[in-house]
Amino acid sequence: MAARRRRSTPSMAATFLLYAAAATIVAYGASERANDSADVTRVVQFSNSLVPPLFKHYSGGRENLVLAPFGVATNVAMMLEGLQGRAADEITTLFRLQAKDVRQQLRRGFKIIFDTFGDDSDGDFAGSYNKASVTSSRVMPSSYINKLSKYYRANVTTMRTENFNNTSNDILELRSDTGIISHWKDYQKLATYTYLSYQSSAPFTRADGSIVYVPMIPQTGMFKIGYVPQLKCLAAELMFETDKVSMLIMMPDDVAGSDTMVDRLSKENFLDIVDSLGYQDSEVLLPQLAAFTDALDLEPFFRKLGIKNVFDPQMVIGNNRASNNTITHTTNKSPPTITLVSMKQNAYFSMSFITINSVGSAGTKLGIRPFAQKQKRSISAKVVFNKPFVFFVFNKTTGLIMLAGKITNPTQVPS
Repeated sequence: MAARRRRSTPSMAATFLLYAAAATIVAYGASERANDSADVTRVVQFSNSLVPPLFKHYSGGRENLVLAPFGVATNVAMMLEGLQGRAADEITTLFRLQAKDVRQQLRRGFKIIFDTFGDDSDGDFAGSYNKASVTSSRVMPSSYINKLSKYYRANVTTMRTENFNNTSNDILELRSDTGIISHWKDYQKLATYTYLSYQSSAPFTRADGSIVYVPMIPQTGMFKIGYVPQLKCLAAELMFETDKVSMLIMMPDDVAGSDTMVDRLSKENFLDIVDSLGYQDSEVLLPQLAAFTDALDLEPFFRKLGIKNVFDPQMVIGNNRASNNTITHTTNKSPPTITLVSMKQNAYFSMSFITINSVGSAGTKLGIRPFAQKQKRSISAKVVFNKPFVFFVFNKTTGLIMLAGKITNPTQVPS
């Protein structure tokens, strides 16, 4: 018996060590997932916090507005990678990014999000594309370029100038396109129904009370729909073929209440609003439209928030010692000044029969399948978005708002 017990001891010890190792691996994996989640949450909070002030600054005087808050946040983060001194302090103070390790947390969070975007298929797609262009008489340091490529998946191009007598100004241009190219959810099944229910001319009440007639596109299915009393609006969540994103549409009772509703929404978690809606087998009618915001200048917005030094051509970003870490000199002349010449946004949004496209993306309308069922399906509710509304296209996993905007006149297509 004793011999048998001695022989079993190594086996028991090995088993214990195996369990301990497995537990350690599981704990490490759980810790990594928790860290990843915290990093992504940091980026989502940073990006989504831009939505209310962007609306407030640019909404006045515009009938339609399309914003890409995540693109703006990405530009700020990429810009921050090259800033030092007072210019960097302005940004970190405004967005409360002064805490230790928060910059690295943001980098990791952006990388996780962009890596997730990269996993999308070549068909229905929701994601972002970043580009950094540098015009300089110096060689940009590999550390800066590597950060843009590694954490933001930026396509970095450098143009070397030959004017070595004027090397004090280097131009950095950043661009981030965020968009979705996707069919509506179950578009194959709904094609004939959409065709039969399509309204070529239906009334839409504008913010000034006047009425225009626009085509209305029906969507049918199980949608989250309901009235949100604290915001005094009707809300619906619409789905796409890409299951990573959906669209929340909110129509206030007051035809001129879009801006007020967005201001109230800044005090609410919009994901809580989505969760509060109940599923209904519904028909939702939306105006067929195309709207875009062209060359939206973001400099006045950031200046109003208190970010000024980065736009000042006389402001040297970083001190003389730090400058040598930011740019590699080809001559021994004065330290460089990196000037942000402009920060602009182009955003595009359209809704058609069975597709939704945005931010410079393009899609093809598919034909109606002749063999599909021709009877209209029975529905329990019908919702018509025939007044000004606000929309948010967001990532369902993280809550990241990719696109946001308001439509008060579907017939207006600004140039």
